[in-house]
Amino acid sequence: MCCSFFPKVAVLVLTLLIVQMNGAVSEDSHALLAFKSTITHDPQAIMRSWNDSLPFCLWSGVTCGRRHQRVTSLDLPNMGLVATLSPYLGNLSFLMYISLENNHIHGSIPPEIGNLFRLRVLSLL
Repeated sequence: MCCSFFPKVAVLVLTLLIVQMNGAVSEDSHALLAFKSTITHDPQAIMRSWNDSLPFCLWSGVTCGRRHQRVTSLDLPNMGLVATLSPYLGNLSFLMYISLENNHIHGSIPPEIGNLFRLRVLSLL
């Protein structure tokens, strides 16, 4: 009886881990798309790659960590973007680097950005 119990528990734990990882990955995608929705001008059409036809880790300006495939960097300097910072960026819990300098980012920095405890660089000017 004990020998048949362990494989069932192992399968259950692995299934829960996969569901949790997929949920986190989906959250990253939603956060990026929420930021994209604030962009009112994209003269270089950089956001064209930000759609469901590609995994978000392949979107222009997005870098993901190898281990968990979570967003670690948002690097979009000098693109001429006109946008505000979406509060949903605060859901990118693995984000370490945001570079949006030399764009037209207006409005205030959402307090949710303070949730990014891994964030080391926030470059907006």
